[in-house]
Amino acid sequence: MPISLTAPDIARLIAGASSRFDLWVRLLRTNPPDSAAEIGVWKGDFARLILSNFSNLTKYYMIDPWAHLPDWNKPFNVDDRLLKMFMLRLYLKQTLHPAGA
Repeated sequence: MPISLTAPDIARLIAGASSRFDLWVRLLRTNPPDSAAEIGVWKGDFARLILSNFSNLTKYYMIDPWAHLPDWNKPFNVDDRLLKMFMLRLYLKQTLHPAGA
């Protein structure tokens, strides 16, 4: 079900948020999802936050190439070996401590 908020509702959420992560938690609490997807996972910090705040989630898809992209000149576009290490660490964190436990 889509989230339906007015401009004043959104302004209150923004004003009360201490960070962009906190803003997402506040926004999602207005209508908690049972499934979600995150595109661009990096090291999994946002995934950990969402999974630890929304125990009702039955599915959480983490989408990231975890690969060096030759035509993408950004600071987090590191070498493949480092990206694969991040992916493995994230996998182990979520496997050994599901739902951000």
